[in-house]
Formats: sequence, C-alpha cells, structure tokens
Amino acid sequence: MKKQKPGKSSLKLDFISTVVIVMYFALVVVFSYSGIKNSSENIILLMIVMLGMVFGYYTNLVASLVFSVIAVFIYSSYNIFLNIARSIPISAEVYFWVIVIPLFTIVSGYRGQLTKSLQDENAKIKRENEELVSIDKETGLKNSQLFFDELQSYMNISKRYGIQVYLMLIDIRYKTEIIRTFGRAKYNEIIKELSAVIEEFLRYEDKKFFMRATDKFGIVFLSNPEGGNLVKKRFQKIFEDYQFKNGGILNQIRFQVAVGLAEYDPASSSSPYDFLKQAEKDMEYDV
Repeated sequence: MKKQKPGKSSLKLDFISTVVIVMYFALVVVFSYSGIKNSSENIILLMIVMLGMVFGYYTNLVASLVFSVIAVFIYSSYNIFLNIARSIPISAEVYFWVIVIPLFTIVSGYRGQLTKSLQDENAKIKRENEELVSIDKETGLKNSQLFFDELQSYMNISKRYGIQVYLMLIDIRYKTEIIRTFGRAKYNEIIKELSAVIEEFLRYEDKKFFMRATDKFGIVFLSNPEGGNLVKKRFQKIFEDYQFKNGGILNQIRFQVAVGLAEYDPASSSSPYDFLKQAEKDMEYDV
C-alpha cells in the first residue's frame, strides 16, 4: 500500500521543532560556557526568553513580534539610560539578549501557529469525514447525507413510472424543554428508542433516515393517499402511548410528536428540497 506523504505544514512543524531544540541547546551552551556573567540580570532575561516562548506558542506570530519589540525596547532603553547617565558601557551581553529575545519568541510563535494550523486542518478533515459517513451512529438510520440522494431517486422513479411517493417527517415536540429538563444524554436515548420503534413499525423497503442537524426523522415510502394518512395517524398514536425503557418521570408526561406528510407532485416539487418543504409545511398544521 502506498504511504501517504506528510503535508507541507507537517514538514514545516518538524523542521521548526528541530530548530527550537538546537536553539535551546545553543542557548544553554552559550549561557553556561561563554563569558556571560551568571548574574541576576541575566537570569531574569533568560526567564523573559522562556516567557516569550510560551507566550508566542499559545498566541500567534504577530503577538510574538509585539512582545519581542516591547521587551527589546525596554531592555535597550534601560541600558542606553545607564550609558548616558552613569557612563556604563554597553556590553556584548546586551547585544546578545537583544538578538536572543526576539529570535526565540518569534520562532516559538511560528511553531505555535503551525501547530494551530495543523489542529484546524485535522478538525476540518474530521468534520468532512463525519459528513461523509452515511449512517447515524446513535440511531443506526441513514443520515441526511443519503436522505437527499435517495429522495431524488424516488422522485425520479415517481416521474418515470407514475408511482405515488410519500415523504413523512417526525419531529419531537418541546424537545428544547426535554433537553433542558432531562439532559442531552437522555434525549439521545429517547432518539435511539424512537429509531427502534420506527424500524420495527415500518416495512423493510421503506427508507428511514435521521437528520441530526434538525433532529427530525424522515421516511420515504410508496403508498396511496389512504395508506399514507393511515401510517401518519398510527405513528402519532404509537408515540403518544409509548412507554420508554427506564423513562421514569418521562413516562408520566404526555409525549408528543409532530408528523408531516407530503405526496410527491412533479408540478410543485422540482427538487428534494421542495419536497421536504412540503412535508415541513404539513407538519406545521399538525396540532
């Protein structure tokens, strides 16, 4: 199997990480074995370098640059003042820190920026992969990714062969209040149980979907007007009388669903979205 080559951002991050390690090593060597005095001033400056690296890594490149400019300006101004006011010469250590502070801070900021870029890229890929998955992991039903594709297929079959196609939507009433009262985890259990009821009640050839974005069930099936309305009424009755497993207080309240039913009409529905809107409109009248 062909191995996937690492991306440019990944290679850049590896390179910058190596550079940071080398810079750490060089700083330790220079600080330990060169002529730099082991004074409290240099210790403080070393801490400023470390602080700048941490600050740069967790912010961005621009913030790193601003931090460096401020730190170098204050340190340089302090030494220039000592040179003018007290005739203290500007030593090589001053030039050393003027170079080291911005260098380490900016490199660390760039490394942090690359890391965030990779994290955002991975999050984007994860979202895209989730969208490509055709089965909802909680309910086991097909998700909205397949809903519109299969709905279009049924619409084409209806136009070609004159078969009556129905779309039924099922939505839980007062779901916001249910989530607020019982929690999202309990609500997901309710959705899972209702999915099992739908699977058990409907025929195998009926297409069942769960649209996670709107928390609605979608069912596409072939029938006649009498059969479609009968299915709608039976679903309303089943859900109103349903006793949830481990439902507790949930079984003591009247559980309600809104059901919308629409028959496909080529004259009024030119796309799956139009067909969906018809079913949603019918749901509004289900009071």
